[in-house]
Amino acid sequence: MIRTLAAVALSLLATSTAFAADFHVTPGQSIQAAIDAAVSGDRILVHPGTYQQVFEFKGKRLEVRSTDGAEVTILDGSNFATSIVRCDQGEPLGTVLAGFTLTNGRGRGFPSSYGLDYYGGAVFAAGGTRLTIEDCRIVHNGWNSGGFNNCTFAGGVYCGESQITLRRCVIADNFAWACGGGTLSNGTGAVMTFDRCTVVSNVSTNFFGPQGGIGMANDGDVVVRDSIVWA
Repeated sequence: MIRTLAAVALSLLATSTAFAADFHVTPGQSIQAAIDAAVSGDRILVHPGTYQQVFEFKGKRLEVRSTDGAEVTILDGSNFATSIVRCDQGEPLGTVLAGFTLTNGRGRGFPSSYGLDYYGGAVFAAGGTRLTIEDCRIVHNGWNSGGFNNCTFAGGVYCGESQITLRRCVIADNFAWACGGGTLSNGTGAVMTFDRCTVVSNVSTNFFGPQGGIGMANDGDVVVRDSIVWA
């Protein structure tokens, strides 16, 4: 009986990993194209370089990882008036973004009475997504329009009715005119967990008061564990 159970376990393990594949992306290639070609359970491995690209997970349970870490793998959103990374189609537990510097993201725009409101300069998550962000540097995101017109919520990371775990991340020098210079957890069921993170020198002082580091709204919640939240 023990041998039989062991054989079954090995068979199930083989079945669960049989369709997993690695897609390698190098500078000049498209991260989005690799995501489009992948299926849930695959990995997108991004090699060192600066990628002036934005992309979305499209509901798939994928791991998008750099091969050599955030210091040498940069996602630059300066040519796009939107979030660098989008997870807003209910991506399930096991969805991972790891090992990148995300910079110069503006946020995803939504119409408002003042024009467009932008949410999540670097990362926009919504729709019940379960996302883990590991070993990332989220720096210099958000946009200053100078007033109510086209204002920003969540300069760094926006979590709308979803669950995000940030692990060993640095969230620094991001800006939101309205709320949550670094991050914003917004809506019923929204939970952002900070595990061994540093949240420093983010700014938001105009609309809802001084919520530069970690913002919460409309029953959004946060858990902060073994982290530094400063300035």
